[in-house]
Amino acid sequence: MHALTFRRADLDEPGAPGDLDRIMAMETAGFAPANRESRAVYAQRIDAFADGALIAMLGEHVVGCFFSEIWRTTDDLCAEHFRLGHDIGERHDAVHGDTLYISSLTLDPDWRGRGLGSALFAGGIAHVARAHPPLRSALLLVNAGWQHARRIYLAQGFREIARFPAFLAAGEDGIVMRRSITWHAFADERTPQGA
Repeated sequence: MHALTFRRADLDEPGAPGDLDRIMAMETAGFAPANRESRAVYAQRIDAFADGALIAMLGEHVVGCFFSEIWRTTDDLCAEHFRLGHDIGERHDAVHGDTLYISSLTLDPDWRGRGLGSALFAGGIAHVARAHPPLRSALLLVNAGWQHARRIYLAQGFREIARFPAFLAAGEDGIVMRRSITWHAFADERTPQGA
């Protein structure tokens, strides 16, 4: 297993460049134009939920990013909640929410093919779950055509719970997947099983 570490993403400030340029470079290299989030969306997500806006490091190298929100659990899965560019403030509730919504995950293309995708995914979930122990499940939306990503998610216990026909760019189906987060004790911290 690769020893990725995670840190909060930094916003750009005058005289102190943050992580947005790097995040946008990974977004541009990793996704087709119709599937990309904007710089403004990432800035809002970093500002609104710093614990869920993570940069993945392998040693001194930035290898990916992981963005998430905390939602209240509902069985009413509305496609509109998952739209590209949605406002994190519409559903994010770090105080009362118990579902981790993984809104974006990007592995730098220069680091692909090295087994880091699973480590980025599991590590991001574990990092946020440790900071927010009330989490009980994780939720994501994936393009039906992204077979490699779906295999990673299935291997980590996610199961399809909804499908939105022709929801994504070019008429692709969006698949909503969920898995539970269960806990067991390790020393003094709570660590999610399977993450």
